[in-house]
Amino acid sequence: FGLHPFIEAHPEAVFIRKTNVGSRNDSEAKRRETLSLAKQIFTLRDTPGIPLTHKFVIKPNLTSAKNSGLTHAIVTDPYVVEGFVDGMKQLGIPAGNIYLREGLMVGQSGVGYIELAQRGGVHYEDGESRTPTVKECPDGIVFQRTKYLGPFNYPDSYLINISKFKTHSMGLTLCVKNLQGTNIPPYIRFCGGLQRAIAQDFQPDAQRHVDDLYEKHRRAGIPRWDTERGAWMEMWIQRTADHYALIKPTLGLNIIEGVYGQNGDGFDGGPGKDGLPEIFMTNSLIFGKDAFRVDIIGHWLGGHEPGNFGLFHIGRERGVSTALNPRNIPVYLWEDSGPKLTPLDRLTRTPLTTPYLGR
Repeated sequence: FGLHPFIEAHPEAVFIRKTNVGSRNDSEAKRRETLSLAKQIFTLRDTPGIPLTHKFVIKPNLTSAKNSGLTHAIVTDPYVVEGFVDGMKQLGIPAGNIYLREGLMVGQSGVGYIELAQRGGVHYEDGESRTPTVKECPDGIVFQRTKYLGPFNYPDSYLINISKFKTHSMGLTLCVKNLQGTNIPPYIRFCGGLQRAIAQDFQPDAQRHVDDLYEKHRRAGIPRWDTERGAWMEMWIQRTADHYALIKPTLGLNIIEGVYGQNGDGFDGGPGKDGLPEIFMTNSLIFGKDAFRVDIIGHWLGGHEPGNFGLFHIGRERGVSTALNPRNIPVYLWEDSGPKLTPLDRLTRTPLTTPYLGR
């Protein structure tokens, strides 16, 4: 198994596939569009590549605790994911080697993934290859070690990361944030203090080190680091950088599912009628090998300047990213004839309101 040779040869690039879905409730159109893309970007080869006996693990955004993921645009659409699953199966990957996983919960009703797994014969709620694996992080700022849900970060795994095009109180939480869900509780809870229950797995000076870095970045002028929750974001980003370095070796492809997108707080609060989020038919799939670069273009397409987000500044400082300015990232429209280099100014942006670090 491998990706299209052009994608493999251009890890610095981001690709955009425009979809043709008239309604977010058109299940067959969503599946058809992603199956068509999967047939173009997933390939078989003699060598080098990923053996078909590997565990192919898909990480959708499945973190909604309110069972409103399909009422709003919170979870990665299951029919979009099903198109990719079908494409992998048609290529020759056995259904038994495909896993849908989320570290926060074993399964979740009401969002379509139980039914997806039943239709496709792939793993979701079962216990197959679910045993967590420990990863040491000796150079971490926060973590000394963390634990991943199986088969995430197994040596014979290949990870396809499919996030959702939506805002959140932390900005636009796209591919980088979605990978947080490969960890198991309580390691998965990056958004807060250092949990006492796993104190032995943090660096001895983690809190002091993060506090010092926050002050350094606030003085340096990282945008909005002088707001009330700037220090809270610093802790999240440092934990994110620690774990991203650990998960990256098995990370094959990052995708933002933007067939439709949502503004607001990431759940059921937003700027629309009655305080609810607003949903937009954005008809885009944004993908590439580098999660930070995919997210930078995702933020730009969502109407934001990526430089306003501390994640991208600190990602470069930590060495897990080399990008910041979206205009320095080659962007290709993925057409049926192949990739076409396209200036950012020719792409449609959909401004998505976020309560990120409000003043």
